[in-house]
Amino acid sequence: MLAAAATVVLCAPLGHSATWRVGPGEANAKVSDVAGSLEPGDVVEVTGDSEDCIELSRSGYFDRPITIRGITTVENGRIVRPRITLSGDPSVGISVTGDYVVLEGLDLTIADETVRYAVRLEGAGFQMRNCRVHHCREGVMAWAARGDALFEFCEFDSNGAGARGSLYLASNAPGAKLTIQHCWFHDDMGGFFLKSRYPRNIIRYNWFENQFHSAMKFINEYGQGRPTPAESGMRPMHSDIVGNVFIQGSGPGAPYDILQLGGEEPASAGTEGDFNIAHNLFVFTRGDAVGVRVHGNVDNLRLYNNAFLEYGVAGCRVYERGAVFESPATEAFKRRRGTGEPTITGENNWVSTRTSGIPPELTGTLTGVNPLFVDLVNFDFRPRPLSQLAGAGAPVPSGAAVELAPEFEPRQGIPANLEPSVRRQVAPQAVGPFEAVATP
Repeated sequence: MLAAAATVVLCAPLGHSATWRVGPGEANAKVSDVAGSLEPGDVVEVTGDSEDCIELSRSGYFDRPITIRGITTVENGRIVRPRITLSGDPSVGISVTGDYVVLEGLDLTIADETVRYAVRLEGAGFQMRNCRVHHCREGVMAWAARGDALFEFCEFDSNGAGARGSLYLASNAPGAKLTIQHCWFHDDMGGFFLKSRYPRNIIRYNWFENQFHSAMKFINEYGQGRPTPAESGMRPMHSDIVGNVFIQGSGPGAPYDILQLGGEEPASAGTEGDFNIAHNLFVFTRGDAVGVRVHGNVDNLRLYNNAFLEYGVAGCRVYERGAVFESPATEAFKRRRGTGEPTITGENNWVSTRTSGIPPELTGTLTGVNPLFVDLVNFDFRPRPLSQLAGAGAPVPSGAAVELAPEFEPRQGIPANLEPSVRRQVAPQAVGPFEAVATP
């Protein structure tokens, strides 16, 4: 049956594509049965659960990707996706070495600890949409992806028996862009929800809850003694972090900072770029926590209209300067700028009264005890009409890649209709990731 199906594809007119159905009761039971025969524009429809180990080495095109799509249903408001339990001798469950590959509507987990990564990608134009990756030693890994990657409406939970957590993503392609939006990260068991070495990062409208160490870590191109030469064009590396919820939670790991930005070691001394952080909510639930810590070489840190809330704890800090790594890259960075310290700017952030570490360069900072959310206990973080946050947002500049004025709001969960929550547009906007409830 596989050979016959492939013949249909080969005989089809140029530009046409094939649809392959795999699953229990189908002619092909697994994605791996057809993976070697896929052509640009082909769609693999996964109709049921399977145990598999998949090599996706064929490439699609920008406008005709190869798509592996689960046939989903909705039960009690939750998306039910066909589960692929990843197994086999290799340490990678799904290896994506081709370009323009889409994974969509799949539930991915591992059979046992022999599988180190659920997905490892190398290609350009990778997309993961409406997938759940859970109970994996390590989730999705890219050490040298050749180009852009997009993750949207995905759930990552209970990952991290290994050191890297849910997402460890790196690209050695100058200007490559990583976009993560409308995703739900929760209950990590190791490492970080996201660790990125991409030249450009767009992180917006996501919900992060119960981190193990830090929620996110951004550092420059390869460390561990293998730095990419400065003339490669990778640096400066910029990130836009807009409209996210970060709930520190009570994970089992040591209480690291919520965001770690910049560098990691002398061979990975810093991004030398800009971090634009706007309209986010940081909820501290561990004492002595730090919202944003900058290590190494960072040019600009911009903080606009964020809210930093201490929830049942004290002694937290908005910002802290971390380690500086002495290296030739650091010396060159200092010579270029006249200083090795990041330039900090921003306006109209709201901070709990007892929270310290507020950079003096920030203007219009609001402080208070209770931001008057609709229902703090149940994580309804919309400001009430009388909240200090309502109408208190300052105009925001443009980010490195996207606008910093949010169009949408984050959600705790993945909506069954896969449509984002539109933010009500008013001027001025509220501080934080949610617009204030309209006055009755």
